[in-house]
Amino acid sequence: MSEDLPKEALKTVIEALCTPATTPNGFDARADRWREEALIAALPALLSRTSTKRLRGRLLMHADERTLAALGPVRPIMFEAR
Repeated sequence: MSEDLPKEALKTVIEALCTPATTPNGFDARADRWREEALIAALPALLSRTSTKRLRGRLLMHADERTLAALGPVRPIMFEAR
């Protein structure tokens, strides 16, 4: 994933990478495999640039145990008290 990606585009990129590939005829297995490979490749960069709990959760939901272990410690999200 390019580090040049504007912060404003992160939500759109994450949503696209986390949404199953479909065609007018239904599910597209080959495109979905490419989507998943792109997501796994971009996961470290996306996690390091995303602080929104919902988006981080969406990313982590798609990672398997081996991918999560390879990421190492992930920066914690700080929450403000309400």
